[in-house]
Amino acid sequence: TVVRINSHVLIEDVKAQKQMKIQIVLPSQANLKENKISILAPLCVAIIGFKENDEVEWQLPSGIKTLKIITVTNP
Repeated sequence: TVVRINSHVLIEDVKAQKQMKIQIVLPSQANLKENKISILAPLCVAIIGFKENDEVEWQLPSGIKTLKIITVTNP
């Protein structure tokens, strides 16, 4: 249940109450239309190593965003 490369992750923006499902992949496999995000993208860097039910504070230019990791599925 730990976020790592190839993980499928359901993330919730705690304040906006919006969910997003992504897969963390190598940069060469990244494809936004398929929700495949590069492991080097700031979002992935922020959540890598965390696990289900963890809350992560992500520093953005507009302020701090709190993300909750709802589910993690690893192949």
